[in-house]
Amino acid sequence: MLDELHEFQQNNPYLTLSINTTYALSDLEKSEADVVIRASHTPDEHLIGHRLFPISLGYFMHKDHLDNRTRESLSWIAASVTERPTWLLDTPYPNAQLLYQLKI
Repeated sequence: MLDELHEFQQNNPYLTLSINTTYALSDLEKSEADVVIRASHTPDEHLIGHRLFPISLGYFMHKDHLDNRTRESLSWIAASVTERPTWLLDTPYPNAQLLYQLKI
């Protein structure tokens, strides 16, 4: 996407791009943003957009993290949720506890 942003800036040198990354939603109707990129399978009906690319999920940890650990001692960090996320079922550790929740 950086290539497209660079090309846009080259073609529109009079515009200043201000790029903010956040999990918060911007309200386009209140002019909180001119363009928004959202990750959604079901965008709101009043939004017009195009699918850019699929979203992937990766698992990352230090190479020594699993040394001397049992599967029962592993835990996940996830966004604040009211029920267990279904994506956990597709992970190498689907039964690991959801110990830490990020407030976003």
